[in-house]
Amino acid sequence: MKILMLGAGGFGNNWRPSLDGRFNTQVVALVDNNQSSLDEAGNFYGVPNERRFSNLSDPWEEVEADLILDNTPHFLHYDNAKRGLSAGRNMIFCKPLCVTMKQALDIVNLAEKHSAKVTVAQQLRYTKIILLLKEIVQSGKLGQISSVYLEWHSTVGLSKGWRLDQPDFMLLEGSIHHLDFARMIMGTDAKTVIAQTWKDKWNTKKSNDSCTAVFEMADGSMLSYRATWTGKSQPFSGWWCDWRIEAENGWLTVRYNDIKLNGEPIDVGSDYQINIAQHNVEIFRETKEWIEGGAEPSFSGKNNLPSLAMIFGARQSSAEGRKLYIDPEHWNELD
Repeated sequence: MKILMLGAGGFGNNWRPSLDGRFNTQVVALVDNNQSSLDEAGNFYGVPNERRFSNLSDPWEEVEADLILDNTPHFLHYDNAKRGLSAGRNMIFCKPLCVTMKQALDIVNLAEKHSAKVTVAQQLRYTKIILLLKEIVQSGKLGQISSVYLEWHSTVGLSKGWRLDQPDFMLLEGSIHHLDFARMIMGTDAKTVIAQTWKDKWNTKKSNDSCTAVFEMADGSMLSYRATWTGKSQPFSGWWCDWRIEAENGWLTVRYNDIKLNGEPIDVGSDYQINIAQHNVEIFRETKEWIEGGAEPSFSGKNNLPSLAMIFGARQSSAEGRKLYIDPEHWNELD
């Protein structure tokens, strides 16, 4: 499988275990505007100089490739998708897929038009604690879920660079993971949302770093979500979030790595920490299998649309100060 990589350094380095030969891959072209990153990756993968592009405006889509890995900032994904998919290339995008619901729908439709496959690297789905929660809930032990209380708390502060130019940092960088977890674990999608985003008073940047939202799910259950990136009051909750799940046969709670089912502890072992590069291996594996005729992954562009509807719906709900419908019938109404 021939691989073209947009963004060779930074997050692009997290694909190296996927491209180490286990999947019979060959990196045939690289694009990066940082010359040192381009040179390092080009030497690592053995890419010839004529296929090391230093600008996205270069004709990278003309290179024959089976799969494009797009590690660029998400505000560039839409233009990259139009070029790559129109050339019939399959693509994996780092999350989020794009920055508006209209762009997301266009990307999915464009992929279908050109018989190309699109997936989104929601690799944190493969963290041990998230997989365990899914297993417990989907086993039916808890019975029907009534409500889920999901909270994420970070004291690390905001990132630097272009990410701070986003008006809703929390939603695009963090909530896209957390709400994707909720869909995966609860086994249902959101129907409505009412939300508020804001930035803490000590945040001097323009990005909203906090969010609270209530989602009514398609099966009638409720999801209450709270998150902040610049908190001061408690330790980091872990990317998998803190949970309280109330159901007809009991409850399930998560406080960092302390998991309890009906008050009884569940041993998660010591290997529960996140490893982005290794989780990406699973993203790559399932995408490759789909391209080769296997099942469509749960994180395909099409299957990722309900997660995007949750973050874009929350953003629009906060801006308009009202409850919104965010089920598929209303996706065209979302910004």
